Amino acid sequence: MERAAAVKRLSRMIGKNFGYRVDVSALSNDEREAEKDAWTEAVRAREAASAELQRIRTEHMAILEATQEYKTAQIMLSDCK
Repeated sequence: MERAAAVKRLSRMIGKNFGYRVDVSALSNDEREAEKDAWTEAVRAREAASAELQRIRTEHMAILEATQEYKTAQIMLSDCK
């Protein structure tokens, strides 16, 4: 249904107080699709960065757990509890 026909039909259903305005600054379908693709790409980049951060944290924790100083600190902490 065309916009003009839809507005006419709605104005008959709702009455004389019906107001309708077109948002001229709204994105077109092509622009919306481009924004959607950009959003999806940004989400993928964020997830990749999050996975990389998790990998780095895991490596750091493995290195830290291998040190004697960390083990001693863990024992002292568990004794305090």
